[in-house]
Formats: sequence, C-alpha cells, structure tokens
Amino acid sequence: MFGQPILWSSGAPLDSVFYSKQYDSYLGTTAWMVRGKQSFWGSDHVSITGRATSATNTWGYFHAGSGTGNWIDANAILYVSSSS
Repeated sequence: MFGQPILWSSGAPLDSVFYSKQYDSYLGTTAWMVRGKQSFWGSDHVSITGRATSATNTWGYFHAGSGTGNWIDANAILYVSSSS
C-alpha cells in the first residue's frame, strides 16, 4: 500500500489539495482519491503531478476518470509499482 500521496500540481480546480482514502467504485477497492470541483460539458484535459512512497515493494493502479453516474464514462488507468 502506498502512503498518502503528495499533490504537487493539477490542471483543474480540485475540492482539496490533499488525497483522502475513499472507495473507488470503478476499481472496486479503497484508494487514495482527490476530486475535481467543477462540472463541464464537452471535453476537458486534466493533468495531475504528485508523489507517493511505500515502505515495501508494492503495486497498484492509478485511476483518473469522470466517475460514475453520468452518461459519458471516461477513464485512464495506469499500473504503478514501487520497490524499496
């Protein structure tokens, strides 16, 4: 498990500049999450830069997406591993 990630910058307005542990219904597991705070119509591009550390060798997924409950479900999922 990764420790709480640090958010360095983002290309969109966010509810918080800190990650919190929440249930990710798309991945079906608890994850560190940061949420946007604006709705949009059309297309949008968001970039997030940050860092996380772990005390042991571990792996997981980085998931960014539009969330559930809307008619367009846009998601990006990246595999992330860490070695100590």
